[in-house]
Amino acid sequence: MIDKKDVLHNSQNIYYRSIVGAAEAGSQVRLGISIKADSPIKQVLLHTWSDGAGEKWSALTTRDGDKSKEKFYSLAVKMPDKGGLLWYYFIIV
Repeated sequence: MIDKKDVLHNSQNIYYRSIVGAAEAGSQVRLGISIKADSPIKQVLLHTWSDGAGEKWSALTTRDGDKSKEKFYSLAVKMPDKGGLLWYYFIIV
């Protein structure tokens, strides 16, 4: 089991989300999550949804984080073509 203190995502930090703040309709935003390297992770998924644009499940790719104490998983997400809110959460398997 993974302890929640071993997982980090900060939507106000460019390391975990770029663009920080409002993103232009149709643009791309990179979302990321750090997980302690010795955690038993098989896969990290991102669930996104918005009004009128439906929902989507996507697998994140990984790379070693700073000093290999963490794994960093990320994905570029295309924003809906029409402005509005895009909701998301991560699922760690």
